[in-house]
Amino acid sequence: MGELPNMQGAYNEIKNEDVNIIGIVEDGKDNEKSVKKILKENNITYTNIIPDEKLWDDLVSLVGAFPTSILVNDKGEILKVKLKNNAESIIEIPVLKKEEILDIFNKNRK
Repeated sequence: MGELPNMQGAYNEIKNEDVNIIGIVEDGKDNEKSVKKILKENNITYTNIIPDEKLWDDLVSLVGAFPTSILVNDKGEILKVKLKNNAESIIEIPVLKKEEILDIFNKNRK
């Protein structure tokens, strides 16, 4: 949750551009009321979604570290992935093929 204010600040700076921020609340399925309360209390105005089963299976279940940021262009191509796999380590992944990114996610799940 510590990244919420930073993400909101970034959103405030770019919200009038052709860029967007979308949060995925990985543990929100069973905590929807709590999630909405936390977002409201922290004045979070960018879109946050609770993943359905497909999004969970296709993306969220593959992410081994939170928070993870994925930069995607308007063609849906992944440009950069930044994931935090422990309190002191941040991994930045440049433009890679989907399979290479999934491989990195899977290695960091262990």
